[in-house]
Parts: sequence; C-alpha cells; structure tokens
Amino acid sequence: MATWLIVLILLLGIRLFEYSIRFISVVILSRSNKKKAVGFFHPYTNDGGGGERVLWCAVKAIQEVSPDLDCVIYTGDHDASPESLSVRALDRFGVALLNPPKVVHLG
Repeated sequence: MATWLIVLILLLGIRLFEYSIRFISVVILSRSNKKKAVGFFHPYTNDGGGGERVLWCAVKAIQEVSPDLDCVIYTGDHDASPESLSVRALDRFGVALLNPPKVVHLG
C-alpha cells in the first residue's frame, strides 16, 4: 500500500514539474516577443502641479535615451488620453514629448 502511495506521489510530482516547465516556457517565449516598456504611476496626471512637470520631463528623458521603450502612464484620470497628455505636457510645461505615452486607466 505504501509503495503505491509513493509511486503515485512521484508521478504527480513529475506531472506537476512538466506543467511548470511548460508554463514557464510559454511565459518566457511570449514576453520575449513583446516590446519593453517603462511605467510611471501618477494617479493625477491632470492636476497641473510640480509633480506633473517632473513626470513629463522623466518621460521625455526616457524617450530620448531609449526610443525603443514604450512609456506607460498609470493614471486615475479617466479623461486622460495619450494625445491630450502630450498636448498638456507641451502647453502647460513646455515639454515636447517625442511620442505620446501609452495610458492605463486605474480603478
């Protein structure tokens, strides 16, 4: 009885290991084909404060140094679009972004 239990545990362990390897390889292969990105968490991108200027200067610096990276802004402002944020960065702060940032709306 104990022998069967040990064999069963070994077989289940081997299957779990196989599934883990398969899952990890799928994750690695799918990520290797994706474009790399830099994310900025800034919940209030439309408040016009000093922190917003720092955000746009950082985005522009990343775009200049690493143009192959996407810049992603995570924001709570649901009316923010990539184009409106780029226009706002230029109009309000004089920061001309090379590309509009990607936007992910929170909550």
